Amino acid sequence: MVGQSGFPKYSGANSMADVHKFMDLNPNELNYFITQVGLSAASFGVTTDDVTAVGMALNSLFGFKCSAATTVIPNTPPETQAICQDDSCPLAANANCSAYGKAVAPMSATVSSAGPTSTSNAGPSTSGSSKPSGASVSQITSLFGTLMAAVGFAFMI
Repeated sequence: MVGQSGFPKYSGANSMADVHKFMDLNPNELNYFITQVGLSAASFGVTTDDVTAVGMALNSLFGFKCSAATTVIPNTPPETQAICQDDSCPLAANANCSAYGKAVAPMSATVSSAGPTSTSNAGPSTSGSSKPSGASVSQITSLFGTLMAAVGFAFMI
């Protein structure tokens, strides 16, 4: 039903490699994600056969380092799709590593409740907390929506 009345056309990025390059995922992390998609789908009553088929499709599309560009979203040009980009990922049979930029390992970030600090002659401000804040309801809702979109996207394949 994607693109039909009531279900808008996919408008996100077409290259999953570009979207995920800052995660530098390894095979274990990718397999964990695929397992979670499968468990989520199963919890909604999707059959084991369909969960297995989706898992295999996700792995074949996204699990091989340097895989050749391919079209995942109908009516879009071929794009790089491999999200398993760590050196330990299996190399695609039709590898084209020059099509991929260098994966970047994720970095920790902290959020100050006081916002950005400013500097003065006395040095940086020390007000506010340097502890990371907990996830907000909107962040959790967004994450859940992303997971559901991934499940829905997987079933389009």
